[in-house]
Amino acid sequence: PQSRSGESASVSAASPAAPAPPQAQPPQLEYETLPFSPKKKPAPSFEQAAYSFTVQPAQAQNAYKLALGLYNNDKQAVVEACFGEGANPDAEYAYDMGLSFPFNDLEGLVVTDFTLYGGTYEIPMLSLTVAEPGATGLQKGQREYNIQFADGGDSAFPEGVVTWLSPWSRSDWSSPALAAVQQFRDHGGPSGPFSNTEELRGAPGTGGYLLFMLYSETGKTEFTADEVRAAARDYLGLDDYDPGAGPFVLPPGGAAMGPSYGWVDLGVAREEDGTCIQVIGHCTDGLGIGIDRALGYRLRPVEGGDGEAYRILSCGEWPLPASSGVLYAAAVPAGNVLSEAEREILCAGINRQLAGYRDRTYPDLETVFSGWDPMLPIPKAVTPDALRTETVTWGSDPRPHLQAWVPLPESHWAVFQCWLDEFDQGSYGIVFYAVPPNP
Repeated sequence: PQSRSGESASVSAASPAAPAPPQAQPPQLEYETLPFSPKKKPAPSFEQAAYSFTVQPAQAQNAYKLALGLYNNDKQAVVEACFGEGANPDAEYAYDMGLSFPFNDLEGLVVTDFTLYGGTYEIPMLSLTVAEPGATGLQKGQREYNIQFADGGDSAFPEGVVTWLSPWSRSDWSSPALAAVQQFRDHGGPSGPFSNTEELRGAPGTGGYLLFMLYSETGKTEFTADEVRAAARDYLGLDDYDPGAGPFVLPPGGAAMGPSYGWVDLGVAREEDGTCIQVIGHCTDGLGIGIDRALGYRLRPVEGGDGEAYRILSCGEWPLPASSGVLYAAAVPAGNVLSEAEREILCAGINRQLAGYRDRTYPDLETVFSGWDPMLPIPKAVTPDALRTETVTWGSDPRPHLQAWVPLPESHWAVFQCWLDEFDQGSYGIVFYAVPPNP
């Protein structure tokens, strides 16, 4: 699965790692919706669309049938691609755990282009350009959707049908931070917010979680009270933990999966002290297209560990990203590294670029990752007092970059990037972040 975290940067005008004091809100800007062309490109043939799509033949045929069905608003083709030949287009489909089927209603959907790629050595992907999503939950603009298939082992789905079509990462929980969250959620930790781990000291699932973490470390299933106390200190930061009267034995099925089903990786926000916030999102449908809740787990590497194990610190609600093109940041810069006069010059360049997005003179307008994301409102004009600016360096490159943060609605920010000594040149890279309003 692809990570949604951005390239790590060293920040010169850095925000504090601890919860920040309330910051003055930037001035309100005016916004509008970016126009997006509904003009369809000719539908590609199977050979054209799947030229670089190296999956099994039945999988490739179903992927193409789904894409073409969405392009043509053909529900018969769509349900057959997801549930097998002869599926009833008039039925209302759903998945386990209350997850819906997002394509029960194709009214108003306008897909203008698609192609398939990946497979043997890369994640299979469907690139889908949507002008109007209708009721499907698909995102406006060109998006890359992770597409996966039934392998035939699950009798609920015929082999080769599409079982996943998500713009978010379908995480297999393989990264250390994601694995720590999955282990915590599935083996006794609460599935909702908590402000600190002291709240977990007497919780009924805490002991089971600690036993599972010890089992993960050692492969054993029976432990001493001292080992459980050490695990409480390492994985939850709890000193003087009382494990109770024992025996301390991992029960049968202690490695069973649980509450992480139906959740996806939304990205990582990092803080200066090594702490990270791993954000996961709850899916509203069985294909993984929509999300309705985001939780951020604050983690820190276990002291003296190998960097693969994490201590759980807290969990809170995080803002939903407006699109799959949005990353997460822990906080917004508190001030500015540019003077007011310099910010005036910078705003002039940013506003020229924004005007190019609106009148379609700026290149690659419809490509989300090289232009403005059409799921986000675009400012009519940016003013110097709305900007937050900072300098950053990336990796071993010593040349400083400028990042100019522009506020958007719903706790989102557009960040314009350039070399610090070229901020007056009027050409900027752009990324989008969601930031909790009260970190």
